[in-house]
Amino acid sequence: MEKLTLSVKFDTTSLDEAIEKVRTLKKELRELGLPYFTGNPLAGYQPQQEEKATNQ
Repeated sequence: MEKLTLSVKFDTTSLDEAIEKVRTLKKELRELGLPYFTGNPLAGYQPQQEEKATNQ
């Protein structure tokens, strides 16, 4: 699978709303089976591993 970069900008001034949107996006990526990375691209990304994948 080739690497793709997705940058998302939310049009909101509410921190709680932005956090909820990020959680929803991460959930949808997991459901699609796509790995994702979080963090500031200038500081380096932190890979997120799906927990249930290690249990199989």
